[in-house]
Amino acid sequence: MFEGRTIGIAGMGRSGIGAAKAIIRRGGKVVLYDEKQVVSTAQLEQIEQLQGLRAQVISGWHGRFENPEFDLLISSPGMRRDHPALLDAVRLQIPIWSEVELAYQISEAPILAITGTNGKTTSVVLSWLLAKSCTNALLCGNIAGSGYEELTLCEAADIAQPEDLLVAEVSSYQLEWIEEFAPKVAAITNITPDHLDRHPNFEDYRDTKFRIFENLDEGDCAVVIAAEGGFPPEQMLAAIPAGPEIRFAGEKSAGYPTESWIESDHVMLRGLETGPFEQRSLPIVGRHNFLNLVTAWEMVIAALEDRADPAKMFAALQQYKGVENRMEIISDEGGVRVINNSMCTNPAAVISSLRGISGKIRPIMGGVTKQLDFAPVKNFFEANGIQAYVFGSTEPGGLLEQLGETARPFSSLEEATVAALTDASCGETVILAPGCASAAPFANFMERGAEFKRIVRNRA
Repeated sequence: MFEGRTIGIAGMGRSGIGAAKAIIRRGGKVVLYDEKQVVSTAQLEQIEQLQGLRAQVISGWHGRFENPEFDLLISSPGMRRDHPALLDAVRLQIPIWSEVELAYQISEAPILAITGTNGKTTSVVLSWLLAKSCTNALLCGNIAGSGYEELTLCEAADIAQPEDLLVAEVSSYQLEWIEEFAPKVAAITNITPDHLDRHPNFEDYRDTKFRIFENLDEGDCAVVIAAEGGFPPEQMLAAIPAGPEIRFAGEKSAGYPTESWIESDHVMLRGLETGPFEQRSLPIVGRHNFLNLVTAWEMVIAALEDRADPAKMFAALQQYKGVENRMEIISDEGGVRVINNSMCTNPAAVISSLRGISGKIRPIMGGVTKQLDFAPVKNFFEANGIQAYVFGSTEPGGLLEQLGETARPFSSLEEATVAALTDASCGETVILAPGCASAAPFANFMERGAEFKRIVRNRA
């Protein structure tokens, strides 16, 4: 596919380097472009390693293509669609692929792909745990900080054998530049407003998510989630082309035919000789995570077909330890449950993660709002007698102002956490559910979650 060709790769992050190595191994030449200047020894070593593979590396790149000598561009997910370099490529009629398109083109193994606004990482990890009880499954894609071994999609596609299964988390950014990407099984956990600082409006964000179904055909499968308060199944169905099998998962009361469902405090899983099971008998917390479970279960059964062994999958489920930074229970001292949900970065995620918790809840919030509307969160707090501990910025129109009297201000995460722990009594829950992207002093949600856990440990 790449023999004798030169491929441009924009961005020298992990996914760009993984893509470069995969292309070089298949006989292609690579030119890597990165706008950052090389400032560290580690970066120099990385460039020397790539040059050792005969890759051309251009650092400190000015971000435009004038007379490029490549015939295909692999775009970084960090580049907006209106980035001048991508507009140059379009003008010059150079095809643009995202990393997931490249991975699909080179992979000999089928791909199970999940996207969505919330819950995709937990769904992906659950799918991977269930699948690897029956076959060699690789956890990959746009996943970070899960606490399990993670690969980029290209890294996984590069090493996978035909009998393996790639279990991939896919972002809307990665779906922007696909042509033929067709996972064997695909699902969207839900879609609520998010990343509106990148997408021009919600409809654009939604339609980009829908592209995960775009090339499904006979032999493929789409799993549709039907649940109260979730994304309307009929809109999801309208986005699926004719050809693939369609399966449902979700709440039994939603009225769609499914063999994997939740109802009240029970869960049923396709293919097991017993059930339904009491939810409290399984190592999962929260209604939304049980929706993630039945989605993952249906996807793995569909992906593995006659290789799926429900009994082995159920045994693997019993070993589930949760996902770091996603409803991660870190303490139960004195009957006060403390949960790290640092990956909760939008209003819908706040409501979803709190809805499944019984007893009084003391949420800790703060960060960059991404221009999102927190009125639904305020309404939820007022209806349930909840007051948030909000740390960080007090800018006009920010989180604190939007939440009004349902929030108390604190100058730092530590100050907010200590106050919430001090106020909490037996039977209550303190949860880091920021509802926002991370902001200084945290580089990302992983650093924010780690700092929260440090504060809780020191307070014990």
